[in-house]
Amino acid sequence: MVDNGSGDDSVEQISSAYPEITLLSLHENLGFAGGYNAGIKQALEQGAEYIFLLNNDTTIDPQAVNTLVHAGWDAGVPKILYHSRQT
Repeated sequence: MVDNGSGDDSVEQISSAYPEITLLSLHENLGFAGGYNAGIKQALEQGAEYIFLLNNDTTIDPQAVNTLVHAGWDAGVPKILYHSRQT
């Protein structure tokens, strides 16, 4: 997980709530691509076999990652659905 230069106590809260995850804390906001690139670089350096990118405002089916891993990630591109916006 990448914290892209947040100015609050997100890093401490995430680390405390999820000590089993690797959290890359960037000292400054590198922007959308910069944050993703930093996370991808660290994941590859640590030997990651798979990389799954999500924004903080993304919701996924609870079984999405499990399904992709069991399919060997050869199942194609996951379908993107948009929540309807009510005004």
